[in-house]
Amino acid sequence: MTEEEIISMIDVNYRGNVNIAIESHPYLKDSKGMMILTSSSSFTRGREEYAIYSSVKAGVVNLTQALSEEWGEDDIKVCCMVPSRTKTDMRTTAFGDEDESKLLNPDEVANSYIYTMNFGMSGEIVDVRK
Repeated sequence: MTEEEIISMIDVNYRGNVNIAIESHPYLKDSKGMMILTSSSSFTRGREEYAIYSSVKAGVVNLTQALSEEWGEDDIKVCCMVPSRTKTDMRTTAFGDEDESKLLNPDEVANSYIYTMNFGMSGEIVDVRK
């Protein structure tokens, strides 16, 4: 990867989550709300050619757990969703046509976010699998 690609990957996948957390905190505190971040199953193991991506996604998981503890006193819940491979336009662009029977439907993933919000937990890393 070029330096620019590395910086972009970190900015999009980690720094973006940090910025969302910073900007949303006052609103979440007022509403006693919930923030759900999104990671990837790649966070569980670094793989060849995925070093930056996997490590950044692990950082999102750790950010979730730490913010859950830090923001608990403000009655803010923080969780992280980890969906497995999902049939999205972005995935199709990146990987081409794949066996749809092995991919999650985006509506199923969206419903798991809603379920998580309604369940009221905090600090959890929620795997969404087929």
